Amino acid sequence: MERAIPHLRILSYIQAVSFYVDKLGFDIAFEWRNGPDEPVYLGIRSGEMLVHLSEYEASGPAGGGRGMTLSVHDIDAWNTRLKMAGVVFERELQAQEWGSKDFIVHDPFANTIVITSSE
Repeated sequence: MERAIPHLRILSYIQAVSFYVDKLGFDIAFEWRNGPDEPVYLGIRSGEMLVHLSEYEASGPAGGGRGMTLSVHDIDAWNTRLKMAGVVFERELQAQEWGSKDFIVHDPFANTIVITSSE
């Protein structure tokens, strides 16, 4: 199987875990550091979705046009869960003319996340 894995720059491990794990519901798949005080490179997973997050400067700047789209089975459940978790929405849930529904949020580092229905 071939797949693309989004890779986003983060500026704080604690903020990233708070947003992606505590609010979006991802699990940490792996963490890697060169040493105890070094930046982290981690993978997060939710079902078949895998995302890499990096504190390393070589990963480029956070935000500034970076982002990803998550295609999910139950968009209404995601919408409700993120609202209950206090996530601020850039654009509320809306039906699109091509048949899907989506909404937009930003992580704490200004990376854009579009969450869309997979049906």
